[in-house]
Amino acid sequence: MSTHPDVRIEPGPDGSWSLMLRERPVVTGLSREQAEREAIKTPSELVLGTPFADDWFNRGYAAQRITEGSVRAEDVCDPIEYQGYRFDLFDLYDRMWGISEALEDGTRLFRPKPGSRQALKWLIADLSGTPADSRKTMPENNALRHATHARLQERGWSERINQVSFRLLREPGGDDAVVPIKTVDAAEEDGEAIVDVEADDVTESGRLRLGEFEWSTWQDLDSAAREATKHPGVYLARSGRDIVYVGMAGERRGMGVRGRLQTYARGRGAVSGLGEAALDRAFADPAWLASRLASLHAEGPARSKEWARDAIRHVNLQVCWTAAPDAETAKAWEHSILLELEDVALWNRARPRQTSE
Repeated sequence: MSTHPDVRIEPGPDGSWSLMLRERPVVTGLSREQAEREAIKTPSELVLGTPFADDWFNRGYAAQRITEGSVRAEDVCDPIEYQGYRFDLFDLYDRMWGISEALEDGTRLFRPKPGSRQALKWLIADLSGTPADSRKTMPENNALRHATHARLQERGWSERINQVSFRLLREPGGDDAVVPIKTVDAAEEDGEAIVDVEADDVTESGRLRLGEFEWSTWQDLDSAAREATKHPGVYLARSGRDIVYVGMAGERRGMGVRGRLQTYARGRGAVSGLGEAALDRAFADPAWLASRLASLHAEGPARSKEWARDAIRHVNLQVCWTAAPDAETAKAWEHSILLELEDVALWNRARPRQTSE
């Protein structure tokens, strides 16, 4: 039976059953089995596609209770809408809470499992009916997702940890946050990979399935630096099982993607892009630093490019790429892929920000 107090089933005089939203029959003519099966839905799910949808999302069904002061309007329904698609934030938050992990301080960690349908993209698609695709961003779903990020934080229900994870601060139906916690925004600024997407989840027959492009097979960085296309294009890097970086290369004097990857493999890209990201992570590893200091004492100082080359090897990268007709197209492709991976904690420092307009 429904866990929502406003949803119940009721028998009719003809032997059929109705789904009731408070005192209003939203769906009629059901068998008891059908009614019980449908009654587990939330009000927002029940009313979608029915004449009661506007009434529910405009809080009209609760007008009397709101007027009497027995309930606040903002605690009845919090609709998030875009171009005819809508859902109730209360429903979404309830689902997030249900699949999150309990923490010792009473809050919960919402951290979707890679490859599952637990990410906000899929939860929103299920509740609102928006199209969603595992390979690319769909504009309506993406707009609702942006609005959700903002509304969750405006209400004080969550703190965003990185591009994919949230700390949930209140129980569904509760009045106040459990514990006030300082927002952690390092991941958004620096791309620290707290939760990543596993490359195997978007790989088929050894090739990436992302953005509807033709990708090469995964290769270690040294091999890719010898064999990658000399055309402009986009490349993705994985460290272990996780996709960690998206980049592009222009003409580069006729060397294209291969030239860009050679720069990294030779340790000449230590202050930007993938090279900088690898060096940042190597510097954060005490074991790596200790090995470099041991080399310093034993062999004397090394050039900065040697440190950078060792750092890029330390993170154990594999790379795949796709060729583009020109640099402008490669840049546009990179942008679209970064948008598709918006909820993934990449190492990229610069991430595109898309509004819901």
